[in-house]
Order: sequence, then C-alpha cells, then structure tokens
Amino acid sequence: MERGEGVELPRTTAGMGQTVADRRRISVQTHGMKEAPLSTGEVALLLAVAGAVGFPLLPDRGFGPYEALNPQSLFRLWFVLTTVLVAAQVARERLGPRLGTIAAGFAGGFVSSTATIGAFGLAAKAEPARTATASAGGVASSVATLILYAVLVATVEPALLWILAPPLVTGLLAAVACVAFFIRHRPTGELATPAVEGLRLSPTFVFVLAVAVATVVMSGLRTWLGDVGIVSASAAAGLLDAHATTGTVAVLVHEGRLAPAVARLAVLAAFTTNTGTKLVIASLTRHWPYTVRLVLAHLFIAAAVWVGAVLGAMLGGQPLAPVE
Repeated sequence: MERGEGVELPRTTAGMGQTVADRRRISVQTHGMKEAPLSTGEVALLLAVAGAVGFPLLPDRGFGPYEALNPQSLFRLWFVLTTVLVAAQVARERLGPRLGTIAAGFAGGFVSSTATIGAFGLAAKAEPARTATASAGGVASSVATLILYAVLVATVEPALLWILAPPLVTGLLAAVACVAFFIRHRPTGELATPAVEGLRLSPTFVFVLAVAVATVVMSGLRTWLGDVGIVSASAAAGLLDAHATTGTVAVLVHEGRLAPAVARLAVLAAFTTNTGTKLVIASLTRHWPYTVRLVLAHLFIAAAVWVGAVLGAMLGGQPLAPVE
C-alpha cells in the first residue's frame, strides 16, 4: 500500500464530517437551540460519514447485561432506518400532488404509523369530502410498517426473513389492496396535510435506544421465564412500538438467544397488539366514516398476516407457537 492510500479515507471522512458540522452550525444559528431539520442532502452526507466510520470500527458481538447489546447490529438498524426515511422523503417530494397524500402516509409510516393514522383522521374530519383519500393515506402508513419489518429483520438476521416472509407478504398484499380500494374514490385535488421541512434524526436515535433497552429486558425475561416471557413482552411492547420490538427480536435471533420460530410468534404478537392501538387512535379522531374504513382495513390486514403465518408454518413443517 502506498503512503497516500492509507490516509485517503480518513481525510475524506474528516472533510465530509466538517462539511456537515458547518451546515449544522448555520442551521442552529437560524433555528436557535431547538433541533433544526436536515435536508435530504445533509442526511445523505451524514450517512456516508457514519457508514465509513461505524461499519469498520464497531464490534459485532454482545456486550453489557446478558451480553445483549450488539453495537454493530444497533448501528445497522440506525443506518438502515435513516436511509429508508431519506428515500421516503425524496419519494414524497418528487411524486407530485396527485399521489401526495399516499406518499405522505407511506413516509409517515416509517416513523410512526399510529401517529400518521391519527393525523389523517383529523385531516379527514376537517375535510369530510376527502375521507376516502385520508383513509388511503392512513392505510399506506401500514404498508410502510410491513416493509420496515422486512427491512429491519433483513438488516440484522436475514435468515429470519424467510420465516417471516409468508405473513409479511400476505399482509402487504392486503394493505396495498385496501389502499387501491380507497384511492379509487379519491376526488380531484390533494388532501391538506402538514408541510414537512426536512428531516429530524432524533426519532431514529430514540428508536435505537428503545431497541437497546428492550433487548436487555427481553434477554432477562428469556433467562427467567423462557420463550413465554419473550412473546408476552413483545405483545406488551407492540402496544407502543412494533418496529422496535421487531428489531429487538431480530437482534436476539442474531445473537443465538431466540429460536426463529419463537421470534415469528413474538413479531406476530407485537403486530397484533399494535394493530389494536391503531384502531383505538382512529376511533379517537371521532370521525366515524374514517374510523370504520380504518378498522375494517386493518382487521383485513391482520387476518391476512395470521393466515400467512399459519400457511408458512404448515409448509415449513413447524408449529406456529413452539414456546417453552
């Protein structure tokens, strides 16, 4: 190796990092001390710097309580989640007004499908003539939820994706069918949705922190209560955030602490309870035409997910609930 080759990457990385820092300083001066939104270009630059540093340096083994914290797995989760957010934001910006509502719901689902469903319910209540459009946007957030499940699992433990593929595929097909059904009644124009100025990264760090905490807790429950503790904890955690639960389960499988078949049941439990939370949020908007559409659509999606899980277990010759 020539002398210049050994220092090229660090110099490049340092220069990219300095560019991000300079842009952040300008944004802080503009927005004050509150978190300033990042442009997609700034986030892409930050990802390049983080990837160049994080992937080579972070170890891929367990640390901390129960050796449950894997720095490489947690970093990969943050990196992929942020990349997906950037891609969703770009799609939303470039699809134009005709598909703007669907794009907004889809992009919102990568952050919080539950919050997105609530936001579209309030928007539909303000503009009742566009209830069908709002319903399509709300269900589109659940399309993103299922896609993110697959992305998170494939990022941490690709082998687990094969076991989860049947329920994810059937659920995704059902969700897309519901979006198509609602959007065909869409009136001319776009539903008014709040403008999004750039991206904020704090939710991605909170997500990874939640995964880290949940991984430690579930590792402890696995030690004390066996597989039943994992499934029960997943169902409870799914009431608030099924994404983090799915990431946690994938990490446990990657570390050899959880059987893939049990992980499938844990993800299904989290998905089911999270669906219940979405239905409660939809009803709290008190716009019943929207609520009825969302309830029926998500019951259909949940049924499709469980049918896919049962079929997958039968074809794989494994019990659906192999808990100890």
